Amino acid sequence: MLGNLTDKTLNKKFKDVFLDFAVPIYQLIFFCTANNTEDIELFLLSRLTPVTIKPYNYQERLEIAHDLITYNFHSYKIADLIPKFSEKLIKKCLTREWGIRGLKDNIERIAYKAFLWKRRKKLPADWDTANWAIIDKEEVDAGDPQRNRPACPYSEDRTAQHRKGCECFKPELIEGWAENMTA
Repeated sequence: MLGNLTDKTLNKKFKDVFLDFAVPIYQLIFFCTANNTEDIELFLLSRLTPVTIKPYNYQERLEIAHDLITYNFHSYKIADLIPKFSEKLIKKCLTREWGIRGLKDNIERIAYKAFLWKRRKKLPADWDTANWAIIDKEEVDAGDPQRNRPACPYSEDRTAQHRKGCECFKPELIEGWAENMTA
């Protein structure tokens, strides 16, 4: 399908069958995503411009965390509690994954619990040591049998070396992570 859409000789006469509407696809810009460019057929890859997106660095993750805290605490109408959210607690919310989904989930969990505890007048005195039930995720490459890609040895044994090209989270690739998360 993408082959036809990106072929300049075929895409001038594309007609949407559902809307019965001609679409000049040669005038459109397509954004395609892929985790592994090796899975893309070479003829299709030659028609695309690969763009590598770097993961968020440590400082960007902190900024996102502050934005998520502000948003969630305002949503629950507990913005007065934002100052209790220390950098130590933010570090606990950071997860060892390429994205920020785990961070978002942890902050949402804390905001909800803080909302409930405030209503019950049971807010913890020390937020850094409170039982927030923070999830500590780690992204590991479990492989893909459909693509005949083996799992990274590290995914099963944390003392093993990573497989070359694996998709495990590697802190050394996140600018600022090692310096700030071990301190």
